[in-house]
Amino acid sequence: MRHDVMIDLETLGTGVHAPIFQISAVLFDIKTGKILEEFQRVIDINTIPNIKIETETLKWWLKTNPTLMADLIVKQGTFDYLESLDMFAGWIKCWGVQSKETFLWGNGENFDNVILRQAFVDNNMTYPIRYDCDRDLRTLVDMTCMKTGMFEKEIRNIFTDSTVQAHDARNDTLYQIRYASWCYNMLTNNDMVSTKVIRSGV
Repeated sequence: MRHDVMIDLETLGTGVHAPIFQISAVLFDIKTGKILEEFQRVIDINTIPNIKIETETLKWWLKTNPTLMADLIVKQGTFDYLESLDMFAGWIKCWGVQSKETFLWGNGENFDNVILRQAFVDNNMTYPIRYDCDRDLRTLVDMTCMKTGMFEKEIRNIFTDSTVQAHDARNDTLYQIRYASWCYNMLTNNDMVSTKVIRSGV
């Protein structure tokens, strides 16, 4: 049975060793956009081993949304870093250890999935996703653009909700699921389902 998981990280850097302070992972049905299960952790940055904060990313947060950053790091950040990685691995393994049918979606082929994998490597932990089961949302969107003649921004704007706080990993994950499902259905010519996804905002 196929399992699709959308992931979004909030970090204090952009390199492969970026400190992760929020992990959102959601199991979903790619055909309908239905949410099935969630894994959510906001990490206490004091528990991150050998933490190295990138100044440019810190400046970006302070310019973009310092209130959200403070809320996540100061108020919500209570989970231990290594325990969170271990619990994420356990959550994934509920569907089989390194299953050939568990696919991890990230928004960009060189960010979320890569950073998360490196976090496991750096801490001598086994990454729970098979080497060939990473999936890239940006590529899916690009293929949909080529098929429909739309621009990426047009597709993303269909599902943008100005009332929802951006850069909170959970909100971003749910947003990404909505347009991932729509793109999937456009590429597979399942127009009835794709229209339903737009109208319902599932």
